[in-house]
Amino acid sequence: LVGLNSLSQHGIRNVRPLPGRIDFHQKFAFAVMKNRPKSPELLARINEGLALVKANGTYDDLYEKWFGVLEPRTISIAQVLRFLVPALLLAALALGAYGVERRLRLRSKQSLSLLNATLESTADGILAVGSYGRVTAFNRKLASFSFWPPGSGVGDPGSSEAMFGALLARLPDREGLERTLSAIRQRPDMESFDTVRLDDGCCLEVVSKALKSEGTDPGRVWSFRDVTRREQAADEIRRFNLELEERVKERTRQLDRKSTRLNSSHVALS
Repeated sequence: LVGLNSLSQHGIRNVRPLPGRIDFHQKFAFAVMKNRPKSPELLARINEGLALVKANGTYDDLYEKWFGVLEPRTISIAQVLRFLVPALLLAALALGAYGVERRLRLRSKQSLSLLNATLESTADGILAVGSYGRVTAFNRKLASFSFWPPGSGVGDPGSSEAMFGALLARLPDREGLERTLSAIRQRPDMESFDTVRLDDGCCLEVVSKALKSEGTDPGRVWSFRDVTRREQAADEIRRFNLELEERVKERTRQLDRKSTRLNSSHVALS
């Protein structure tokens, strides 16, 4: 270090240190005057101060400041690994996180595609409602019903209320469904089943079930099934049974009248 410092101070540029180190050390020390009254105390303070600056890293900072610029810089494998290993670990973590995120995104996309396919394959109209009456999902079958408000979509606050308002407006007898909606507001965990008839004669079964997850109430799923043909067939069966019953009664009355006339004739002959 003395030689390097001398070269730097005198501006000597055509002398370079050897690439290796030779086995030579020149040590420096602090000294105090001997046989002075405060020399032992001063020496103890110096040694204590050297120990402190060595322990807290100040010594290394000062060495780097004054002599680090003089020493030739060589990069060892240990120094490379010191910075390379954390960088490789961070890169591995980043790649792992990206892989996990991509797998989760792909799995979520597959689940969403399966859910959409399931919603569209059912013959019922499906409506999923989240918090604040927000429609979270619905299928094309539900949008094909005449009571579905034009332009309704996913995510609008209060959009389910608008849909049910349009449905109630089409019901000549709306009291049953209104009671169900009122009860659900009081008991969000209840299930419901109603059969309603629109003003155009269409008959619907309306079923709802609350969705729960870990004690929360994320929303409700509604199912709307068109049972018009079934109800028409049931009405025809009821009309047929009534007509058959009337004919049986009429036939029975005719037989009773005939029986009465025969009995009267028999009495007269007697």
